[in-house]
Amino acid sequence: MGIESILAAIRGGHASVCADDGALCAADEGRIAAALRESSAVTFLDLSETAITLDRDNALSGVIQASTSITKLALSRNSIGAGECAALSKLLRNTTVLQHLEHDCNEISSKAAAVLFQALCTNTSLVLLNLAKNSMGADGCFYLTEALRRNHCLLHLDISGNGIG
Repeated sequence: MGIESILAAIRGGHASVCADDGALCAADEGRIAAALRESSAVTFLDLSETAITLDRDNALSGVIQASTSITKLALSRNSIGAGECAALSKLLRNTTVLQHLEHDCNEISSKAAAVLFQALCTNTSLVLLNLAKNSMGADGCFYLTEALRRNHCLLHLDISGNGIG
């Protein structure tokens, strides 16, 4: 789905918007953010395999964070690592509606996991988290254990393929 199709789906009131494996540039991300600001219909946003540059200053991450309708977000296979995890952590700390996060097949190291899981401690909406096939290792699993002691909402967690043991 090209950028124009994505924008048309958002503006057309579609509940599910899937970018379908196309690389998005910063300008595309800005256009998607602007369209999402004006729509409350999108409940599922799939940005998997789009080479998204989710960072603290990214307009799209701010819109997702402020959204009152996006309950499911897919960011799989985007090479998201430590830098982007800071923005994702901010999102998890501040969202009250995001329930499902698909974040598998990225580059979450144990350091990135520490940042992400710190936010998970206070999140009250996420019930499903997919972190399969990242690079968290045993240290990342330690941080996750600490987060799970404090988080009472998460019901489904996939951490397979992380070299945990």
